Amino acid sequence: SYFKPGSFAINKKVISFEGSKDNVFELLQGQVTADLKDLESKNFIQSCLCDEKGFIKAEFLLSNENGLEILVDESCLSVLLEELSKFIKFYNLEMEINSREVLYKFSKKNNSMGHIFSNNMLFCDIEFKENDHEKLLTEAEFNLNILLMGQFLFNYQDVGKHRPHDVGMNESHVSFSKGCFRGQEVIARTEHLSKKKKEIISIKAEDEANIKSKKIKTLKEVSFEGTTFALVSFIPD
Repeated sequence: SYFKPGSFAINKKVISFEGSKDNVFELLQGQVTADLKDLESKNFIQSCLCDEKGFIKAEFLLSNENGLEILVDESCLSVLLEELSKFIKFYNLEMEINSREVLYKFSKKNNSMGHIFSNNMLFCDIEFKENDHEKLLTEAEFNLNILLMGQFLFNYQDVGKHRPHDVGMNESHVSFSKGCFRGQEVIARTEHLSKKKKEIISIKAEDEANIKSKKIKTLKEVSFEGTTFALVSFIPD
């Protein structure tokens, strides 16, 4: 197996809010795709912010360890700030930006209740990085692990190009029970009206011919030690 247990650290930009906690909750709950109430039982949740047509503008983690905070990759920070600043003035809030190291911990056994995502018997936990004792995975190993777990690694080039269903984030980043958020009507319609469900899997690129579908789309590719792996979406024939 090409999956490598181990940890990888990412320096995330942290957006925190000055002002009433209720207002922060109300602002974010009406904008992001995830349900903030899930943070009552989890340390981190995955989420995104979409435009009115349901296209993903930014993808990030939410945490409530030090009050509600958004942890986003630096490349998507300006897009997210621009989107939030359209609404923040109505809530009497101010944003503050810091940085924090976040550790992605990959394993083949379920070490905790709190894994952020899993796929078959592969698990990934997330926590704040506290020390430098761990030997870390390389970026190539991290990218491959994410792909092998069927996760779409969102970056700046992806802004405005995909809806959650296109990249599998409807299962990991979206709450269909929380009520309104931006883009919700389009995303909910896709969820309830699509007749055939799209499948998203990771494969070795050379195995694409074995998929029985006329509609195969490559979402991401990662080359590792001479082999190309792909995250593909398809509607089965």
